[in-house]
Amino acid sequence: MANFLSDLSQQQVALSRKIADVLLRTLTTTPGIDKSVIALFAPETAHRPRTGPDKEGFEAALLAELGRAVKLSVTGFTELIAGLIVGSNDYKARPFPVPSPVAVAMLAAKTEIMPSVVAYTVAQMQTRVSLPLLGRIENDRLIPDRASLERWNAAKS
Repeated sequence: MANFLSDLSQQQVALSRKIADVLLRTLTTTPGIDKSVIALFAPETAHRPRTGPDKEGFEAALLAELGRAVKLSVTGFTELIAGLIVGSNDYKARPFPVPSPVAVAMLAAKTEIMPSVVAYTVAQMQTRVSLPLLGRIENDRLIPDRASLERWNAAKS
């Protein structure tokens, strides 16, 4: 079971890096993005100078903060949905579970990250073909990976 959880964590890190890279490019290349917008995603880095000699330092710090927040979002959302599926013992295909604003706020509070990061991460996860632990996504429907979910449940027990 330790290998399963380790592999799952590595898959979640890989997904998190991809999402964080997209968010970084969006925040650093979109015209009109200012400190107030960056603060919605990375409050610890938003105050740093974005141009001049420290531009690379800003981007590295921003990527580190985003990477941490996105990883917590991926893990938190994945475990929330996995728990709901396993708890209901219903492994049938279903519409992709988009969390309500209240669920986003609760997940953000639990992981101590910005709600905007959770919402962005979930939206990015919805565009993927498959998600670690949860399964495949086809036509905006989640097709649960029963074997992985059951292994996860056994490992968590």
